[in-house]
Amino acid sequence: MRINSTVLLMVSICMTVGLTSCLSSSEVDVRKAKQLLAEKKPLEAATLYSRVADRAGVKADAYAADAAFEAARIYQYDIKDFEKAVQRYRQVIRLSEKADLRRESQSKISSILFYDLQDFAGAVIEYSKLLALQHTMDEEIEWRSRIAKAYYYQGDYFQSKIEVDKALQLPLSEEALYQAQLLKANIAIGAREHEEAAKVLEQMIAKFPERAKKDSLSLMLAVAFEEQRNFVKAIETLERIRTYDSRKAFIDEKIQSLKERQSQQPGARGFRK
Repeated sequence: MRINSTVLLMVSICMTVGLTSCLSSSEVDVRKAKQLLAEKKPLEAATLYSRVADRAGVKADAYAADAAFEAARIYQYDIKDFEKAVQRYRQVIRLSEKADLRRESQSKISSILFYDLQDFAGAVIEYSKLLALQHTMDEEIEWRSRIAKAYYYQGDYFQSKIEVDKALQLPLSEEALYQAQLLKANIAIGAREHEEAAKVLEQMIAKFPERAKKDSLSLMLAVAFEEQRNFVKAIETLERIRTYDSRKAFIDEKIQSLKERQSQQPGARGFRK
Protein backbone atom coordinates (compact mmCIF):
# COMPACT_ATOMS: atom_id res chain seq x y z
CA MET A 1 0.00 0.00 0.00
CA ARG A 2 1.35 3.41 -0.97
CA ILE A 3 0.92 6.20 1.57
CA ASN A 4 0.56 9.73 0.33
CA SER A 5 3.75 11.63 1.00
CA THR A 6 1.79 14.72 2.11
CA VAL A 7 0.04 12.70 4.82
CA LEU A 8 3.38 11.36 6.01
CA LEU A 9 4.75 14.86 6.12
CA MET A 10 1.80 16.14 8.20
CA VAL A 11 2.12 13.24 10.63
CA SER A 12 5.81 13.95 10.95
CA ILE A 13 5.19 17.64 11.61
CA CYS A 14 2.53 16.89 14.26
CA MET A 15 4.86 14.47 15.99
CA THR A 16 7.67 17.01 15.87
CA VAL A 17 5.92 20.22 16.99
CA GLY A 18 3.12 18.67 19.07
CA LEU A 19 -0.58 17.92 18.61
CA THR A 20 -1.76 21.44 19.51
CA SER A 21 -0.15 22.87 16.39
CA CYS A 22 -2.33 20.56 14.24
CA LEU A 23 -5.62 21.63 15.85
CA SER A 24 -7.87 24.28 14.35
CA SER A 25 -7.99 27.68 16.04
CA SER A 26 -11.48 26.85 17.35
CA GLU A 27 -10.32 23.59 18.88
CA VAL A 28 -7.42 25.39 20.52
CA ASP A 29 -9.77 28.03 21.94
CA VAL A 30 -12.18 25.40 23.31
CA ARG A 31 -9.34 23.54 25.03
CA LYS A 32 -8.08 26.78 26.52
CA ALA A 33 -11.61 27.74 27.61
CA LYS A 34 -12.02 24.44 29.46
CA GLN A 35 -8.69 25.02 31.17
CA LEU A 36 -9.64 28.57 32.18
CA LEU A 37 -12.94 27.34 33.60
CA ALA A 38 -11.07 24.74 35.66
CA GLU A 39 -8.84 27.57 36.89
CA LYS A 40 -11.92 29.50 38.09
CA LYS A 41 -11.64 32.13 35.35
CA PRO A 42 -15.20 32.08 33.97
CA LEU A 43 -15.11 35.45 32.18
CA GLU A 44 -12.04 34.52 30.16
CA ALA A 45 -13.57 31.09 29.39
CA ALA A 46 -16.86 32.61 28.26
CA THR A 47 -14.99 35.06 26.02
CA LEU A 48 -13.15 32.22 24.28
CA TYR A 49 -16.29 30.11 23.85
CA SER A 50 -18.06 33.17 22.43
CA ARG A 51 -15.21 33.72 19.97
CA VAL A 52 -15.59 30.17 18.72
CA ALA A 53 -19.36 30.60 18.35
CA ASP A 54 -19.00 33.89 16.47
CA ARG A 55 -16.74 32.35 13.83
CA ALA A 56 -19.72 30.45 12.40
CA GLY A 57 -21.57 33.62 11.51
CA VAL A 58 -25.17 32.67 10.76
CA LYS A 59 -24.48 29.21 9.31
CA ALA A 60 -25.61 26.10 11.15
CA ASP A 61 -22.54 24.75 12.90
CA ALA A 62 -22.68 22.07 15.61
CA TYR A 63 -19.24 22.92 17.00
CA ALA A 64 -20.05 26.62 17.24
CA ALA A 65 -23.49 25.89 18.71
CA ASP A 66 -21.96 23.81 21.49
CA ALA A 67 -19.47 26.60 22.20
CA ALA A 68 -22.31 29.16 22.33
CA PHE A 69 -24.20 26.92 24.77
CA GLU A 70 -21.17 26.66 27.06
CA ALA A 71 -20.70 30.44 26.93
CA ALA A 72 -24.38 30.95 27.75
CA ARG A 73 -24.22 28.60 30.74
CA ILE A 74 -21.17 30.42 32.12
CA TYR A 75 -22.80 33.83 31.68
CA GLN A 76 -25.97 32.57 33.35
CA TYR A 77 -24.64 30.58 36.30
CA ASP A 78 -21.10 31.80 36.96
CA ILE A 79 -21.02 35.44 35.89
CA LYS A 80 -24.74 36.27 36.30
CA ASP A 81 -24.68 38.41 33.17
CA PHE A 82 -28.18 37.42 32.10
CA GLU A 83 -28.40 39.63 29.03
CA LYS A 84 -25.28 38.02 27.55
CA ALA A 85 -26.63 34.60 28.52
CA VAL A 86 -29.82 35.28 26.55
CA GLN A 87 -27.77 36.50 23.60
CA ARG A 88 -25.73 33.29 23.52
CA TYR A 89 -28.76 31.01 23.99
CA ARG A 90 -30.36 32.75 21.00
CA GLN A 91 -27.18 32.02 19.08
CA VAL A 92 -27.52 28.33 19.94
CA ILE A 93 -31.03 28.32 18.49
CA ARG A 94 -29.70 29.88 15.25
CA LEU A 95 -26.67 27.61 14.88
CA SER A 96 -27.72 24.20 16.21
CA GLU A 97 -29.44 21.49 14.19
CA LYS A 98 -30.13 19.55 17.42
CA ALA A 99 -33.79 19.97 18.36
CA ASP A 100 -33.15 19.11 22.02
CA LEU A 101 -30.41 21.73 22.35
CA ARG A 102 -32.54 24.40 20.69
CA ARG A 103 -35.45 23.51 22.97
CA GLU A 104 -33.31 23.66 26.10
CA SER A 105 -31.94 27.04 25.02
CA GLN A 106 -35.47 28.34 24.41
CA SER A 107 -36.46 27.19 27.90
CA LYS A 108 -33.43 28.94 29.42
CA ILE A 109 -34.26 32.19 27.62
CA SER A 110 -37.84 32.10 28.90
CA SER A 111 -36.76 31.43 32.47
CA ILE A 112 -34.09 34.16 32.50
CA LEU A 113 -36.48 36.77 31.11
CA PHE A 114 -39.15 35.85 33.68
CA TYR A 115 -37.10 35.38 36.84
CA ASP A 116 -33.80 37.22 36.39
CA LEU A 117 -34.45 40.12 34.01
CA GLN A 118 -38.15 40.41 34.87
CA ASP A 119 -38.85 41.29 31.25
CA PHE A 120 -42.41 40.03 31.47
CA ALA A 121 -43.46 41.14 27.99
CA GLY A 122 -40.48 39.26 26.57
CA ALA A 123 -41.21 36.24 28.77
CA VAL A 124 -44.74 35.99 27.34
CA ILE A 125 -43.29 35.83 23.81
CA GLU A 126 -40.69 33.21 24.71
CA TYR A 127 -43.04 30.97 26.70
CA SER A 128 -45.50 31.14 23.81
CA LYS A 129 -42.72 29.82 21.56
CA LEU A 130 -42.23 26.92 23.96
CA LEU A 131 -45.93 26.10 23.89
CA ALA A 132 -45.67 25.75 20.11
CA LEU A 133 -43.16 22.91 20.60
CA GLN A 134 -43.94 19.36 21.63
CA HIS A 135 -44.25 19.30 25.42
CA THR A 136 -45.68 17.42 28.39
CA MET A 137 -48.81 18.31 30.34
CA ASP A 138 -46.68 19.35 33.33
CA GLU A 139 -44.79 21.76 31.08
CA GLU A 140 -48.06 23.10 29.66
CA ILE A 141 -49.29 23.83 33.20
CA GLU A 142 -46.01 25.46 34.23
CA TRP A 143 -45.64 27.63 31.12
CA ARG A 144 -49.26 28.77 31.00
CA SER A 145 -49.09 29.70 34.68
CA ARG A 146 -45.99 31.80 34.05
CA ILE A 147 -47.62 33.53 31.08
CA ALA A 148 -50.61 34.37 33.31
CA LYS A 149 -48.28 35.74 36.00
CA ALA A 150 -46.29 37.72 33.44
CA TYR A 151 -49.45 39.47 32.26
CA TYR A 152 -50.45 40.06 35.90
CA TYR A 153 -47.09 41.65 36.73
CA GLN A 154 -47.55 43.96 33.73
CA GLY A 155 -50.96 45.02 35.06
CA ASP A 156 -52.79 43.41 32.13
CA TYR A 157 -55.48 41.83 34.30
CA PHE A 158 -57.80 41.05 31.40
CA GLN A 159 -55.26 38.90 29.53
CA SER A 160 -53.94 37.43 32.76
CA LYS A 161 -57.42 36.18 33.66
CA ILE A 162 -57.79 34.58 30.21
CA GLU A 163 -54.51 32.74 30.69
CA VAL A 164 -55.18 31.60 34.25
CA ASP A 165 -58.60 30.30 33.19
CA LYS A 166 -56.85 28.25 30.49
CA ALA A 167 -54.53 26.84 33.14
CA LEU A 168 -57.47 26.01 35.40
CA GLN A 169 -58.94 23.82 32.66
CA LEU A 170 -55.86 21.57 32.82
CA PRO A 171 -55.47 18.56 35.16
CA LEU A 172 -53.72 20.44 37.98
CA SER A 173 -52.15 19.03 41.10
CA GLU A 174 -53.54 20.39 44.39
CA GLU A 175 -50.60 22.78 44.72
CA ALA A 176 -50.90 24.01 41.13
CA LEU A 177 -54.66 24.44 41.59
CA TYR A 178 -54.14 26.44 44.78
CA GLN A 179 -51.57 28.72 43.11
CA ALA A 180 -53.74 29.24 40.02
CA GLN A 181 -56.80 30.13 42.10
CA LEU A 182 -54.74 32.45 44.30
CA LEU A 183 -53.50 34.22 41.18
CA LYS A 184 -57.07 34.50 39.92
CA ALA A 185 -58.13 36.08 43.22
CA ASN A 186 -55.25 38.56 43.06
CA ILE A 187 -56.09 39.39 39.45
CA ALA A 188 -59.67 40.18 40.49
CA ILE A 189 -58.44 42.36 43.36
CA GLY A 190 -56.04 44.18 41.03
CA ALA A 191 -58.87 44.75 38.55
CA ARG A 192 -61.10 45.92 41.44
CA GLU A 193 -63.54 43.09 40.71
CA HIS A 194 -64.09 42.43 44.41
CA GLU A 195 -67.20 40.31 44.00
CA GLU A 196 -65.24 37.91 41.77
CA ALA A 197 -62.33 37.95 44.22
CA ALA A 198 -64.66 37.06 47.11
CA LYS A 199 -66.17 34.19 45.13
CA VAL A 200 -62.75 32.66 44.37
CA LEU A 201 -61.48 33.16 47.92
CA GLU A 202 -64.56 31.49 49.41
CA GLN A 203 -64.00 28.48 47.15
CA MET A 204 -60.35 28.29 48.22
CA ILE A 205 -61.14 28.57 51.93
CA ALA A 206 -63.65 25.73 51.60
CA LYS A 207 -61.28 23.50 49.64
CA PHE A 208 -57.99 24.33 51.42
CA PRO A 209 -58.98 25.32 54.99
CA GLU A 210 -55.59 24.83 56.67
CA ARG A 211 -53.59 26.41 53.85
CA ALA A 212 -56.10 29.28 53.79
CA LYS A 213 -55.48 29.96 57.49
CA LYS A 214 -51.72 29.91 56.99
CA ASP A 215 -51.91 32.35 54.07
CA SER A 216 -54.56 34.62 55.67
CA LEU A 217 -57.02 34.17 52.82
CA SER A 218 -59.94 35.00 55.11
CA LEU A 219 -58.39 38.41 55.77
CA MET A 220 -58.23 38.95 52.00
CA LEU A 221 -61.88 37.88 51.84
CA ALA A 222 -62.85 40.39 54.54
CA VAL A 223 -61.15 43.15 52.55
CA ALA A 224 -62.99 42.06 49.40
CA PHE A 225 -66.32 42.29 51.26
CA GLU A 226 -65.32 45.67 52.69
CA GLU A 227 -64.53 46.98 49.21
CA GLN A 228 -68.04 45.94 48.19
CA ARG A 229 -69.32 47.86 51.22
CA ASN A 230 -70.77 44.59 52.45
CA PHE A 231 -69.88 45.34 56.06
CA VAL A 232 -72.04 42.56 57.51
CA LYS A 233 -70.10 39.82 55.71
CA ALA A 234 -66.77 41.57 56.32
CA ILE A 235 -67.46 41.67 60.07
CA GLU A 236 -68.69 38.05 60.11
CA THR A 237 -65.50 36.96 58.33
CA LEU A 238 -63.26 38.83 60.77
CA GLU A 239 -65.12 37.38 63.75
CA ARG A 240 -64.43 33.88 62.41
CA ILE A 241 -60.75 34.76 61.96
CA ARG A 242 -60.60 36.01 65.55
CA THR A 243 -61.31 32.49 66.88
CA TYR A 244 -57.94 31.19 65.67
CA ASP A 245 -55.74 34.15 64.68
CA SER A 246 -53.22 35.48 67.23
CA ARG A 247 -53.59 39.07 65.98
CA LYS A 248 -56.72 39.63 68.06
CA ALA A 249 -56.04 43.31 68.87
CA PHE A 250 -55.63 44.14 65.18
CA ILE A 251 -58.77 42.20 64.24
CA ASP A 252 -60.81 43.80 67.03
CA GLU A 253 -59.73 47.23 65.87
CA LYS A 254 -60.69 46.35 62.30
CA ILE A 255 -64.09 45.01 63.37
CA GLN A 256 -64.78 48.19 65.37
CA SER A 257 -63.80 50.33 62.40
CA LEU A 258 -66.16 48.40 60.12
CA LYS A 259 -69.02 48.70 62.62
CA GLU A 260 -68.52 52.45 62.71
CA ARG A 261 -68.60 52.62 58.91
CA GLN A 262 -71.68 50.39 58.92
CA SER A 263 -73.44 52.72 61.36
CA GLN A 264 -72.93 55.62 58.97
CA GLN A 265 -74.70 53.88 56.10
CA PRO A 266 -78.16 55.17 55.04
CA GLY A 267 -80.84 53.26 56.94
CA ALA A 268 -78.43 52.08 59.65
CA ARG A 269 -80.35 54.12 62.25
CA GLY A 270 -77.25 54.92 64.22
CA PHE A 271 -76.28 51.31 64.76
CA ARG A 272 -73.88 51.03 67.68
CA LYS A 273 -72.47 48.33 69.86
